[in-house]
Amino acid sequence: MQRLIGFFLVGMICLYSGPLKAQQEIDALVEQAKSVAWEKSLEEVVVTGSFEPQSLKESVYQIRTIDSDRIKKQGATQLQDVLRMELNIRFDQDLALGESRISMQGLSGQNVKVLIDGVPVIGRQGTSNAVNLNHFNVNTIDRIEIVEGPMSVIFGADAIAGVINIITKKDSETPFKIGARSHFESVGPEFGGGEGIHQYAVDLGFQAGDFYFRGDVARNYFGGFQGEATGRDREWHPKIQWMGSTTAGWRKGNAHIYYRFDLMDDWVNNLQNFSGREALDQEYLTRRAVHQLQWEQRFNSKWSLNSSFAYTDFSRTTRTIVTQRDTGLRFLAANANQDQNLFSGYNIRSVANYRPNQYLKFQTGVDLNSEVGEGGRLMAGRQSIQDYAAFVTAEFRPIPSISIMPGARTMYNSAFDAPPLVPSVNTRWNIGDKTSLKASYAAGFRAPSIRELYFNFFDASHSIAGNPDLESETSRSFNAQLSRHWIERPQSNFESNISLFHNRIDNMIGMGQSAADAGIITYLNIDEFRTQGINFNNTLSSNNWTAQLGASYIGRFNRLVGNEEHQIVLEDMTWTPEVNATLSYQIDKTNTSFDLFYKYTGVLPFYEFNVNETGQESIELATIDDFHWLDLTVNQRMGKYLHLQMGVRNILDVVNVENTSAASGAHSVGGPRPIGYGRSYFMGLQFRLN
Repeated sequence: MQRLIGFFLVGMICLYSGPLKAQQEIDALVEQAKSVAWEKSLEEVVVTGSFEPQSLKESVYQIRTIDSDRIKKQGATQLQDVLRMELNIRFDQDLALGESRISMQGLSGQNVKVLIDGVPVIGRQGTSNAVNLNHFNVNTIDRIEIVEGPMSVIFGADAIAGVINIITKKDSETPFKIGARSHFESVGPEFGGGEGIHQYAVDLGFQAGDFYFRGDVARNYFGGFQGEATGRDREWHPKIQWMGSTTAGWRKGNAHIYYRFDLMDDWVNNLQNFSGREALDQEYLTRRAVHQLQWEQRFNSKWSLNSSFAYTDFSRTTRTIVTQRDTGLRFLAANANQDQNLFSGYNIRSVANYRPNQYLKFQTGVDLNSEVGEGGRLMAGRQSIQDYAAFVTAEFRPIPSISIMPGARTMYNSAFDAPPLVPSVNTRWNIGDKTSLKASYAAGFRAPSIRELYFNFFDASHSIAGNPDLESETSRSFNAQLSRHWIERPQSNFESNISLFHNRIDNMIGMGQSAADAGIITYLNIDEFRTQGINFNNTLSSNNWTAQLGASYIGRFNRLVGNEEHQIVLEDMTWTPEVNATLSYQIDKTNTSFDLFYKYTGVLPFYEFNVNETGQESIELATIDDFHWLDLTVNQRMGKYLHLQMGVRNILDVVNVENTSAASGAHSVGGPRPIGYGRSYFMGLQFRLN
């Protein structure tokens, strides 16, 4: 931590140097020259965790935004295509189940709150996050707001590392519009004949007076990637997704009410090679249906209310199917793995905002959650957890340039003793017109999920048991960010920021050998876990050019430190670098843009116990190799209604990286770790009629 503080202080000196008085005089002259339109264009509006929609500059939180234009330029067919290029975010691929798991700030997806329009998402783990981010229709996304740092007071459990809020497109803004998209992409060398990626999407919207409606439907087909597998087997399994949504709303004056329905159907086909005349294939069918009703009301200049109700049904079905070689017949296998797990839950959230004057704001709210899980692999077949909470925050401005926002959350959990109070404090200091400093501290609490407590999974290759004796996680987190605008002109802009974070989790839940049976993997409370890191980011735009360059250095706690009996000197933290960059160029005369996206993910080191051939136990350093990811896209407007896109994804042809781990776990051991399916080429066409 001392190393990080030193880096941060040096960065502060570098970012903010020079006489403040002289700089303020120069800034005042520059501000006088700005047009009103340009000033508004610089105000990027965010809503996550805010009292009301506000500019990114005025928010006390560290927020990154990704808009629909950026998503379109990346040629994204799934959310992972977008988020994989962000600093502090990594993905693990579960090829067996066709899922992608996220980590942020060195913490697993269990500590990242995923929201759709502010409503928590239920996935295969229940309301505990570990959500498959590829279960979202990217064509419906208006923007993504990534809040780095603890948001436990506002959004409750699982928000220790931060929040990813997926904000969807809603009202039509025009009397009528219709759009369609087709996207074709190779998968490594494979395309055609049922291979590759094929996406088709259609959307329709209209507005009549104060009422509006929007409907979307998309079909994603992935033919799989064979890689080093042989026969019918695939390293990446074939997949078909159907995703649909409808939004109907009414907006008049200061009132806005809308209802949204989302339906996602995901089918993964795990083909196996024939043994004799038959093969035992597996299918994984996932379905999620979400009903959301939201009401936003501004009563006057001081009072506003935002309330929502959401109900989710989620099911995960595993089928084992016999496929006959000679006849092609397929039927359910007897006495084999046939399973279904169901999760359902509701979330009721109401937040009231009160602003008595320009120096003071209050926000208070209630957050009610209930979840039920049932299935053959859950102990007793059916389990439920309820979580009820109330929170309050206040933003105080003693002077216009400083904001201080303390907050607290109290909660009741039906399965565990929650802390009586979870506090936080966020601050922002605008140092002149071009520099700002943000800092935050927050405590956190996460109760174990239904899956961690009660889920059992035993077959030929898995021996996993839930642990009803788990204790809750508690956390303490600190974040700070210094931002500096070097240039703010109508045709050019240059901004830098440097930030650091530190997270400590007590009783962190992980996986390990059961004390009762060494052959069973179960969920365990680890005494302590920490992550910390530093980030540096720069963005430059000038005329038709935009460039961004960022770097991060992330440390993860070595849980084996202190094992002196193994006669090895262990570092308490292991460190990983990351670098990302984007470069964009726009040709106005031809309506053409060129975009380059790059991410370097450094070596991930970690210590582990290992047992040699003689049965002697030792601690050894294992690593997951680094890799580079590079995408190039070309976007071309063709008249009023058509948009053509071409590109190359994963130009450097990354497929696997080496994992030197020798210890076994619940799902995998060392060896190649899947990252991608090689270089791919894509072409897309979009039609838009307003």
